[in-house]
Formats: sequence, structure tokens, C-alpha cells
Amino acid sequence: MIVTTEHVGAQFYFKCDAARILPRTTFDICLSAYDGRQHNAAVFQTNITGADVFQFIPSVGLQTTVSIDKIKSKGFDLDFSALLPGGATIFGGYGYTDAAVEAFAANPADNGNVAPGTFKYTINLGVTQTFSISDTKTLTPRIELNRQGPIWWDVNNTPGTKRDALNLLRARLSLSGGKQWEISAYGDNLLNKQYFQEVVPILSNFTVNYRGWTRTFGIEGSMKF
Repeated sequence: MIVTTEHVGAQFYFKCDAARILPRTTFDICLSAYDGRQHNAAVFQTNITGADVFQFIPSVGLQTTVSIDKIKSKGFDLDFSALLPGGATIFGGYGYTDAAVEAFAANPADNGNVAPGTFKYTINLGVTQTFSISDTKTLTPRIELNRQGPIWWDVNNTPGTKRDALNLLRARLSLSGGKQWEISAYGDNLLNKQYFQEVVPILSNFTVNYRGWTRTFGIEGSMKF
């Protein structure tokens, strides 16, 4: 269902969706407003059945995946963008998720634990602006800060498998020739944060840690024929 109204130069959109795609059931309510700025808000609840998680059983040297019978995830998202005087656009967002293990037959003691692989919250804030440097070419700088909230990597919530909040800064400079071609230089993790992108528990006091990318630079190009 989508309802659209206009009021004092602004457009408001209300959307309510309920969908079931096995093994996931999702209910969303979304609200958007456009008044020279853009604002979006959504609340959601998702029930997930049969989510796979990696486990290592040292007693038999077995690496395997097991299914979590049910995870309940609920939360909300907010985002915005606004055109500033001078032509720059500022944008940002905040998302919060409360995800918990509802049922885990393989180990009922884990019921109520924080579901693995889900950020408690995410925040992003950035600014961009497009400059015309000729009749056919534009230059667009963009910088963005992303904050990833705490995350557990293990369904057992084993000590040492929780990563604290992390700030990642990225930037991009794009030169575009209309809709025909674009060349971009980018930098990721500009603050050169040292972090683990995944943690796998092996024993009660031992984990295998996979490091995330450190400061990275690159160039990308695209062309349409």
C-alpha cells in the first residue's frame, strides 16, 4: 500500500509492506518526505528461520555449519540528504537493530543471545558536490564517515568474538564526461584502522581472526558504448 499526499510544497509517502519469502518474514513501515530535502524513516521486524552459522568442533576436527532455528530482528532506519548553500549536498543516516536468537535446538543455552553478524547500529555522514569544469565534464568529490556499531561473530557470544564500534573514513573523486565515461580515484579506511572483519571461535579461549582491509587507494573507470 502506498499513499501519496502533497502539503505546503512537500510530498509525503507512506508505505506499509508485509512479505514472506521463506525462510524469512518481514514487516516494514516506511515514511518519506521531499521538500527540497529528502528524509526517509522505516521501522521493521524480521523473523528468520534456518540461518546458517559456522562452527568448529575441535574434538573431531570438524568444520561445519549449523542452522539457528529462529532469529527475531527488529529496529529502525533514518536517513536524510539536503542541498546546502553553494551547491554541496550533505547526507547521512542512522540504523538500529535488535537481533536475538529466539530458538536454537543445537544449544538451547544460546536462546536470548545476540544474533551473530548483525551490527547493533550503523551511522553514516558525508558531503558531496558536483562542479562543472566544461560543457561536457564534471568533477565530483565525496567524503563519508561510517560508524559500525558493536557486532558479535559467534552465536554462543563467546568472549573475544565481539568487535567494538568502528569508524571508517572513505573518499572519492570522480571525473565524468557526461553519461559516456567516468574515472574515479578513491581511498578506503583513510584513518588506517586495524580491525577484524570476522572472528571464528575454535576453543573456549582461542579464536581465528580475519583482518579487515587497512588503508587502501585505487582508481576505477567505466565507459558506455
